[in-house]
Amino acid sequence: MADNKTQNDDILQEIPDEQLPALRDLFKGRWPYALHAYYWLDNYIDWKKRNITKIKFYCPEGRWDDGTFIATEDEPLHTIFLFSLEKSCNRLRNALSKTSKIRWTQENFTIFFLAIHEDFQPTIMNELAVRGITVNHRDIANMWWIPKADALKYDYTIPGEVYLAALKEEDVDAIDSVWPHRVAMDDILEEIPDEQLPALRDLFKGYWPFAMHAYYWVDNYIEWKKRNITNIRFYCPEGRWDDGTFIAIEDDTVLCVFVFSLDKSNDRLRNALSKTSRIKWDQESLRISFRPVHEVHKPVILNELNKRGITLKCQVDTRLWWISIEDALNYEYDIPSDVYLAPLKKEDVDIIEPVWPHRAEYSAKIYLTSLITANGGFGLYSKLDGTLYSWVLKNNFGGMGILQTAEQHKRKGYGRILAKHFSKYWAQKGCCVFCFIVTHNNASVQLFKQLGYKQEHGVSWIHAVTK
Repeated sequence: MADNKTQNDDILQEIPDEQLPALRDLFKGRWPYALHAYYWLDNYIDWKKRNITKIKFYCPEGRWDDGTFIATEDEPLHTIFLFSLEKSCNRLRNALSKTSKIRWTQENFTIFFLAIHEDFQPTIMNELAVRGITVNHRDIANMWWIPKADALKYDYTIPGEVYLAALKEEDVDAIDSVWPHRVAMDDILEEIPDEQLPALRDLFKGYWPFAMHAYYWVDNYIEWKKRNITNIRFYCPEGRWDDGTFIAIEDDTVLCVFVFSLDKSNDRLRNALSKTSRIKWDQESLRISFRPVHEVHKPVILNELNKRGITLKCQVDTRLWWISIEDALNYEYDIPSDVYLAPLKKEDVDIIEPVWPHRAEYSAKIYLTSLITANGGFGLYSKLDGTLYSWVLKNNFGGMGILQTAEQHKRKGYGRILAKHFSKYWAQKGCCVFCFIVTHNNASVQLFKQLGYKQEHGVSWIHAVTK
């Protein structure tokens, strides 16, 4: 078998150290295409001389005249860097498929492909797929560069209150505490591949209504990820989500965190929150928002914040209300003669945002615009001049949200009509409709009681700020 080949039989042959400068210089004539390959090699040539690294350089069949090479380093991870000037990628593809220098078959082993040129990414992704290897994490970046002649023209002045000096080894603690990419590859939270998210979502179907909002929340973000609307990432402790335990993180103007688990003890969730560095607990003045949090998980989060000395800024407590598909399909309603019902438009945000009670907890205008664009909603508009009187949106948790009527048009039954229309519309699409009602909002509680909605568990929005 391929993975049992001897070192001498392997398609990849080691490049002697004395040949590395010539390999590096091969890339000089391919600027800026091979710019990072040149300097990456240059760095490791120096590090090898100083015994800083145990990296090894290989080339297919002992030939590197077309710039094709693969380098591997085993500390602290099995790290791979590869490059080629051969545009077809045939030699690189053949080498990856046949070599045993990369430990493809080692169980529970992390392989880290580093700084991979966009031309070679399809080759790597295909090889991983062929071998059934899960992609745990993927970062995409663009290379920016400046010619030496332009950089030499830079002028700058050092401000009076600081001085410029070479970094010292003891500076590492300050740097590490704020470096956004400091998460260890062996973090307790491992990323859930996108292709596994539908199975995670469907796991919650059998736990209705306890896991209803988790089901629709995951469902919403599966769709948003397909449409590149969000940068959210889903993680699970130790690579396992079979008990429904996961943590999702969206890094925007606020670090938004969603947690859920079917494990009644909360042990795995508690352990993950206490050990992970994917949540930037120690970043100064960072706003963290846990939303929406099931009442059984709320003590875990509050305890973790308290243990870390993180300030609780505000907490909004709600309860989940829901209606079955069958009941929603029975709704009947008439549209008053002075208004018409239509989908919301982006420009309606200018009316909705100023009167939304929770606008201070979000970048409200951006958030509401994204909801209307991505998920849609409905409004009742004046037949006289098209003014928006009342509105409802499908929120990012996949349920009914932001049901509201302009002050001068309240007590006309508009909210009831929109609640019925929204519920029936989504029930016709096979969705069970739910919403969250703030505990002291008696008017909404009475409305949804009358509509036949059932009250279930508590759900909270927890907003905190790091020191």
